[in-house]
Amino acid sequence: MGNGSLLISGGDQRPNGINGAGIKSANVFNPNDNSMSLTGEMNQQRWYPTLTTMPNGDILVHGGRIDKETPTTLPELYSQTSGTWSQLHGADSPDVYSVKGWYYPRSFVNNKGNVVFIKGNDNGVYELDAYKTTANGQGGINHKINTGKGDFKFFYPTVSYESGKVLAFKEGKKVYSININNFSSKRLANIPSERIWSDATLLANGEVLVSGGSSVRQDLDSAHFTAEVYNPANNTWRTTEAAQKARLYHSSAVLLPSGAVLVAGGGPPGPIYQLNAEMYYPDYLFDANGNWATRPTITSITTNASYDKNISVKYSGNRKIERITMVKLGSTTHSWNMGQIFREVNFKERQNNRLVIGSGQLTPQKMTPGYYMVFVIDADGVPSEAKIIKLS
Repeated sequence: MGNGSLLISGGDQRPNGINGAGIKSANVFNPNDNSMSLTGEMNQQRWYPTLTTMPNGDILVHGGRIDKETPTTLPELYSQTSGTWSQLHGADSPDVYSVKGWYYPRSFVNNKGNVVFIKGNDNGVYELDAYKTTANGQGGINHKINTGKGDFKFFYPTVSYESGKVLAFKEGKKVYSININNFSSKRLANIPSERIWSDATLLANGEVLVSGGSSVRQDLDSAHFTAEVYNPANNTWRTTEAAQKARLYHSSAVLLPSGAVLVAGGGPPGPIYQLNAEMYYPDYLFDANGNWATRPTITSITTNASYDKNISVKYSGNRKIERITMVKLGSTTHSWNMGQIFREVNFKERQNNRLVIGSGQLTPQKMTPGYYMVFVIDADGVPSEAKIIKLS
């Protein structure tokens, strides 16, 4: 949320061992005192919903299902100030949230402050205005565009890889770039491997790592041990070295402040249960000889940042800093990372290795409130270890 606390809502209680029936419960984790407390219940039961931070710090929840027969079709909005939920009756849409539309809608905030999303078994792009006033009540959903032949699937990842652009996958190794501001789509280079239940992770330099998955759903024989990295600058893919373990359904992958990626888990309901983790070290952590690269170091930074003030970064190192990138902290499950946002920001260099990020480019629409890893990247393309700041 905008105040830095973490909202956790939905799930199931598994009565008598039966899963898939949603609950209304919501909790707030406060990092200031390491506490967890109940907050206002949602109005609708939700299992497998998506939570999206809004520009004002509130949280939109949509998708999920009440039970195995009934999708939750009515989005809700959580107020971080009152701790209560309001139902968005104007956005109630059984058509949008039917079939696999309820299953973790892949959702992002555009420059109007609205939520743009794609859903499983559909080739469309939708826009949800949480604050719109309609005849039916607050909120509204509009179908904006279709993206061509083939549907997006609920078992593929989707990620915001540049400002206003989303990387999304279809069957047959098809990859699309969706512009969530002007509602256009573009076919990109195919990913080399079909990757069902894979994870997409933003790297410190803006590339996208797609790891795990299999060509046939939940099939160990077709599992991919290598990963693939997408370079947006030249629209190309390259293949990494092989991991040791297969990562299928229920696996996860998150970028760490070190610039490495923690890849973990995978299993239920099989075919293999991975109670272990591995580390992926991107190319940018090594020099031309394959040794660990010498990295710049962030020595100080504005840790509590606001949109109307500059951010000051001091660093040490022998190479000129050419880039500053910010990656929002991840929150990943079921091939869907709800937290990630990547932004490369402009900066000015001052005396004594001080860099200043101008406030004008830090808008809550482009960078929703929350915690970001800040990397400085030198002329050799080597990133520092990140410092984490709270932007609010």
